[in-house]
Amino acid sequence: DLVAYWNLDEESGVRFDSVGSNHLADNNTVTSSAGIHNNAAQFTKANSEYLSITDTPALSTGDIDFSLSAWVYMDSKPADDIDILGKGDGGVSFGEEYVLQWRQSLDRLRFAVSNGATQGSVAAHNLGSPSTATWYFTAAWHDSTADTLNIQVNNGPVDSVSYTGGGQDTAQ
Repeated sequence: DLVAYWNLDEESGVRFDSVGSNHLADNNTVTSSAGIHNNAAQFTKANSEYLSITDTPALSTGDIDFSLSAWVYMDSKPADDIDILGKGDGGVSFGEEYVLQWRQSLDRLRFAVSNGATQGSVAAHNLGSPSTATWYFTAAWHDSTADTLNIQVNNGPVDSVSYTGGGQDTAQ
């Protein structure tokens, strides 16, 4: 039941959802560069570039099974975290519904889910420290039946942690 799929191969402007109407708005002029398949969105952290969409039930989770995946490429490792894909208000304590990120303090790709009061996370320790200038296919999922958070990079071993806190449906 694929809900949204973004190729992110547009040169600039709106990034179109290939399976639905969850199109992403361009904020601060996200450009493009060569990707795995055609172009890829190129984000410049110093310019606060990002893609966004207003809250929609299609992208909301709560305490359900869900998964997300992304091709990840880092030009550099900055002094703070890089959010790759997520939903919620990261500026508020436990405000993120879910986030896939590179966590600077761990030097790992990481997947986190919050229920508004607590947060669970799993880091890609099996991969280890991701290299710059390298593509990584990253898949992450919440299994609400097994109460686990999981992350897998390049079809390698799965990192999994117990998480019984469930999820939330944020308004952002």
